[in-house]
Amino acid sequence: MRYFLLFLCFFLSSCVENLVHISVFSNGNFTIKYNSIGDKKDLTDDDFIHPIDSENLLWVSSMKKKENLQFDSLSTWEKETILKTPTKEKIIFSNSENMQYYIEVEKKDFYFFREYFFKSTVNSLEIDKKYPNIYEYLKVDEDELSWLIPSKEYIIKSSIEDYKTSSDENAIFFERLNNQLSTYIDYAKEKELEEKFNKNSSLIIEDAFKPIVDILPKNFFNDLKPKIDEFEKEFEKNTALMLDSFTFSVSLPGKLHRNNADDYGDEGILYWNFDFDEIAFDDFNMLAKSREFDSFKLQNLIILVILILSVAIWKKTKKE
Repeated sequence: MRYFLLFLCFFLSSCVENLVHISVFSNGNFTIKYNSIGDKKDLTDDDFIHPIDSENLLWVSSMKKKENLQFDSLSTWEKETILKTPTKEKIIFSNSENMQYYIEVEKKDFYFFREYFFKSTVNSLEIDKKYPNIYEYLKVDEDELSWLIPSKEYIIKSSIEDYKTSSDENAIFFERLNNQLSTYIDYAKEKELEEKFNKNSSLIIEDAFKPIVDILPKNFFNDLKPKIDEFEKEFEKNTALMLDSFTFSVSLPGKLHRNNADDYGDEGILYWNFDFDEIAFDDFNMLAKSREFDSFKLQNLIILVILILSVAIWKKTKKE
């Protein structure tokens, strides 16, 4: 139970509800509105960010405090970000420190109709490849921090591998590092000291390598810290997303042709809902297609057919 309480203290502040609405217009342009609701600090962290101005796209962002009728003591805020001008540009969020995804809208013109395509993919966090045991953590009812040790082990070992590429130390040195790290981790598992790993990996590695500090290069910890911090940021992003929820909604012109949405609103709006579980191991794909007929061209075609038939009937009547 103490691990469960520690888990709650470590992650509870990360709970944010994120809403993303994409509106597609008849000319193929689209606009986006982001709404995120949660603790003010969590609305400004890096796990899921609202877009900021770029060379081609400008955004308007605001944040305001919301009244919480159920819990007066809780501070709930809402952040809203709107694209200033509609665009046709594919929008890609590829920073590894944030949730990675893209939004793409395409319009195809035919003579009597137009087709609109919406595509978006949220990249997998690849938790199963990077952090062993986290899959088991997600499946149990009583949460423990047993997954935290192998997760931090991954960060430290990956950082050492990066360090090795620019180091002059020999293979024996790195073998000794790995042996010491394994000894430290095995001891923590045996004594159930998971709470020792609930801190930055830079502090963990200093504690782990105390017995062999005399053989370490002079600037070992300083040189290793930037590499650790890079992996640590990704880890923090992934864990911060654990209690976040996401809803993407899309409105397309015309009549919906096919889609893989979770829900369909009264006003023709498609909804996709997902959270950490859906992107922990796999990509989350969103697809939709609609078709809009050109009523003016159809009317002209009908008029033309009627005229042709009328002329044909008149000629046949005249011959008789």
